Amino acid sequence: MYIMFAAKITKQGSKAKGYFVEPLLTAIIQHRLADTVALDIGIALLQCSPLKPVIVNRALQNILQHPQFFKLCSSEESSRRDSIIRFITVLFRLHPTNICQPSRVIPPMRIYGGTISSSDRNLLSIFCLYETDKSTPISSIFAKWSLSTDISFSSQLDAVQNMDPIRMLRTCHVFSIWRCMSDEQEGEEGEKVGLD
Repeated sequence: MYIMFAAKITKQGSKAKGYFVEPLLTAIIQHRLADTVALDIGIALLQCSPLKPVIVNRALQNILQHPQFFKLCSSEESSRRDSIIRFITVLFRLHPTNICQPSRVIPPMRIYGGTISSSDRNLLSIFCLYETDKSTPISSIFAKWSLSTDISFSSQLDAVQNMDPIRMLRTCHVFSIWRCMSDEQEGEEGEKVGLD
């Protein structure tokens, strides 16, 4: 019932009330985090509802602490992973001043793959948002980044030396020279190239 009503609200372009959106987001996060349709409805509701920072913060915390979060985001090329990361990105962008905290950036860092896939570009946009909002580099947090979720490093040099050379070569080869890693750039033919 909630999902049908949410779809109707988003199609009409009206504003959804916070008292309706909050329990729906909680239900999606707790019971339907693996469902891409439910996540898309949640994203649409987030974009048409003026939620308070405390609600957005709670929703983000519930996703990042979900028992299946890392398992659901483990496969590199899946629509489920893309939907979850888009959902997280929308949450981060709603109230960046309140949401961009080191404790919120570390879990997405663990699922970052270092590729130019849409989900990794969205994660990179979260990291850039953190740097912009906090005016501090994320390099100290990224020093502990590893492609493997069970390994942590003590320095940036260790993290760079542990990168998979074949994956890095593929990423550099596919990364076009005209493409920039910002939220929205123009491509060669003038089309918009975003990080979504």
